[in-house]
Amino acid sequence: MSTQNLQRIFRPAGVAVIGASQRHGSVGDAVMRNLLDADFRRTVIPVNPKHEEIHGLRAYQEVGQLSEPEGQTTYCSVCHQPLITRVSHSIATWNLTDGGRCPRCSSCCAGVFESQPGEWGNRHLPVHIGQPTGDSKRARFAKRTS
Repeated sequence: MSTQNLQRIFRPAGVAVIGASQRHGSVGDAVMRNLLDADFRRTVIPVNPKHEEIHGLRAYQEVGQLSEPEGQTTYCSVCHQPLITRVSHSIATWNLTDGGRCPRCSSCCAGVFESQPGEWGNRHLPVHIGQPTGDSKRARFAKRTS
């Protein structure tokens, strides 16, 4: 892995803070304050479904509302050609061969790909979070029925 690839991790263009908050004492508030007070000099994007604004910044209700073209693009790890570009939840361009390879250098793109993009789109799927059952050291989770 080249250091160029690591730059996106150690020097991001911005950070989305999932669970951002203004509630004093909360983790979301502490993370926001640390980034803003430390003069982070990057984009800080609060994400919280209950607020429209947090610490004077526009808050997004869900990650799917964020639109960051570079962060939503899958690049070839060898020649850096854009392979898949997304706009929010939707695929804008699909530049993979039938075998999931880069059309420019024929490198295999990590992942499992169909010959054509599917119709995933912008939709919400229900999530069911289990409740711990039993009193053993290893908590087991059961599907909620309510």
